[in-house]
Amino acid sequence: MNSAKKNIENILNTDRFMFRIGELSQMTGVSARQLRYWEKKGYIQSEAREDGQRARVYSFKSFVKVSLIKEFLDQGFTLPAAVDKMTEQGKRMSELHQLYHNAYHGLGFYEDQLWVNMGYFDDEKTKILLAHVGDDDDVHYRVMPEEEVAEKLEKIGPETLPGPPMP
Repeated sequence: MNSAKKNIENILNTDRFMFRIGELSQMTGVSARQLRYWEKKGYIQSEAREDGQRARVYSFKSFVKVSLIKEFLDQGFTLPAAVDKMTEQGKRMSELHQLYHNAYHGLGFYEDQLWVNMGYFDDEKTKILLAHVGDDDDVHYRVMPEEEVAEKLEKIGPETLPGPPMP
């Protein structure tokens, strides 16, 4: 894996995001007391600390769970129903995260716009799918032959971005 792709993946790596209970409470609007109760019930988990401190810390995944539970509670669901809905929604979010992780193959500039290389578009592996967000906030796609991508896309990073394609 080259350094440009690794840098992007490090930026998107939410495993490193940790929050103390007070921070999580403030970010989500859920009291620390409620968070401790939800943890006791097994709805969320604090992370083990390696530094010997006893204060609870929570992962980004827990932040998302708490936010979803709170949203469903605010919609009028009971706590058990909100947790069930959060679990269902979490499965969908994990699938989307995996899709993005597998589809991302690098970044590059084309016609002065930043494009994401989404990999091969066809089974023959001759065409590349590129995507970018336009000034209209819509996602725009372009399918280009691999040779044209190699010729026209200005790659980002000190090395060639990983392939399928940006050869």
